[in-house]
Amino acid sequence: GPWMGFVTMGDMIKAWGITQTETYQYTWTNQNPGTDYEIYVQCWDVNNVDADMIIIPVTTLNMGGEGVAEMTIEIGEFGGDEDYGYYQWVTYIPNENVSLHRDIIIEKEAYESEEWGEENLLNYLKQDNPWDPYWDQYGIDEAQWSAKPDTWYIAFSIAKNANDEWGPLAGVEFKTPGNSTGVNELASGK
Repeated sequence: GPWMGFVTMGDMIKAWGITQTETYQYTWTNQNPGTDYEIYVQCWDVNNVDADMIIIPVTTLNMGGEGVAEMTIEIGEFGGDEDYGYYQWVTYIPNENVSLHRDIIIEKEAYESEEWGEENLLNYLKQDNPWDPYWDQYGIDEAQWSAKPDTWYIAFSIAKNANDEWGPLAGVEFKTPGNSTGVNELASGK
């Protein structure tokens, strides 16, 4: 706040908050489900004297159901070019029991190495990562991943239900085309 000229938290709320003089209802959107938040309220009088700040703890409702949290993965368009880089679109679709999911693509060769494998991948995906704003996904995730042409990958996803129980790991193996105009090749049996 100080580098923007704010002396107190109240100054920041006055500048960026919602100013009202009567009863008011506001709905915040794009908040994570099942998450604790705090709402800060700053009142001041006609002389611009601040009252004590009010902090209201709230918890958003959880998503999903109590059944098995399962994901479906669809491989989309591959595109890009050598100058700006190549990309692969992957869509991760949760069932009705999913509260949150975590998604990744990994080169098949790397996944089959000693460094990764299913156990290490599961440990990685199940570990919380509060510093990554894209780590926890809610609802359908249409992700654009950096990818190399003519390379085998596996797209993975794992999800939790409303009881924080992990469902099965979903995976789809695919090969990117040799150039941006080609069509992905999906492995049979996955």
